[in-house]
Amino acid sequence: MQLQSLTLTRPVRAATPAPAPSAPADTAGPSLPRRAVEGLGGVVGASVGALTSAVPAFFAGGFNGVAEMGEKYRPDPQADVMPGEALAGMHATLTAVQLTAAGAITGGLMFGGTGLAVGLVGGLVGGLAVAALQHVGGASQVLGQAINTAGDRAVADNLPSSRKTKDYTRAFTEGSLVGLGQGIRAGGSTGYSQGKGVTSGLLEGIKDGVGTLIGKFDPDTPKPPTPSRGFLHHLIRLPKYALQGATGLVGGAVGMALSTLDGTVQGLVRGVDDREGGSLGLHRGLVLGQSVVAGGVAGGLTFGPMGTAGGLLAGLVSGVVINRIARRSQADQGIVEAITRSVDGARANDPDTGDRIADTFRNAVEGAAVGTVAGARAGFIAGFQGGTGVVDGVWDGLAGIAAAIKEAIFGKK
Repeated sequence: MQLQSLTLTRPVRAATPAPAPSAPADTAGPSLPRRAVEGLGGVVGASVGALTSAVPAFFAGGFNGVAEMGEKYRPDPQADVMPGEALAGMHATLTAVQLTAAGAITGGLMFGGTGLAVGLVGGLVGGLAVAALQHVGGASQVLGQAINTAGDRAVADNLPSSRKTKDYTRAFTEGSLVGLGQGIRAGGSTGYSQGKGVTSGLLEGIKDGVGTLIGKFDPDTPKPPTPSRGFLHHLIRLPKYALQGATGLVGGAVGMALSTLDGTVQGLVRGVDDREGGSLGLHRGLVLGQSVVAGGVAGGLTFGPMGTAGGLLAGLVSGVVINRIARRSQADQGIVEAITRSVDGARANDPDTGDRIADTFRNAVEGAAVGTVAGARAGFIAGFQGGTGVVDGVWDGLAGIAAAIKEAIFGKK
């Protein structure tokens, strides 16, 4: 009995340490070439962060100095008149304004009036996205607290006098210069983390985007069984099959175009917070909006102002019809779920590096990249099926018309 118990327990002890070799792989971190590439991205991010933080920090520091001087004229020991959170919000707002202006100026210089409008919208969307990621990752809070602490310390020895204008001007000037210095310092530090995270997210997004394209994180859409028919039956329908293929490709291209942006947006949101994303309302709204814009642009380029009006109307009708069919067939739900599953699958092995700012930007960029590919892929599959369905409908409809004509001429048999 003793010998039997030893032979039974020996395999159990041998099996339990099996997962141990995977631990060094997790703690080893990325390879040296990857760390070098991410470090280079961090250096670029630090330069951009210091530059874009200078102006917001200048004004935030100045307003902080004015607030602190006002506190000395009207002391309230229980209140922090300009806390770090308020300065963080001011910094985020001014960052979004900067990026909006940069987008509008760049677009206007490159493409004139149209570029100005597109750049304005793109800069606004990008600015709001960056400001939101900075808030979620904690970069804005770091900057706000740095400005608040250094500014309070700098103006602590400024005593109120009988010349209020001079006192407030001095406080604003001193606070703004201190804020400028802190903005460059802290902006460079947080910018390094942001740049490193963006680079890591791009590398992960490229790698996982390829996997998403071949359906690694999302199962292929099951295909209906092909009915067993004779050779002659399929030979007669060769023109129909060819037409189905061509129309399916057109429908797939349309579905891909309408679902790609949805994948980008929902993938970004899902990457940052796995409790969010998967919004059918957002998907349907983007499909409708893109249909209207595409119709208006196509009509305007082809027929001028009158064509724009007609194109907008045609795009609206098309968007409503597409959404209606997608809702009834649950194709829209399938696209949204494919985006969610793909982003979750891609992010499953992402490590927590301990750098909240870098991880936030990595997750956002990776989620946007994978979501873009997933949305395009799922949209193409749904659109291809829709295109073949159009051919089936036309084919069966013509057959019904032919049968009705035959019945009218020869009578019902």
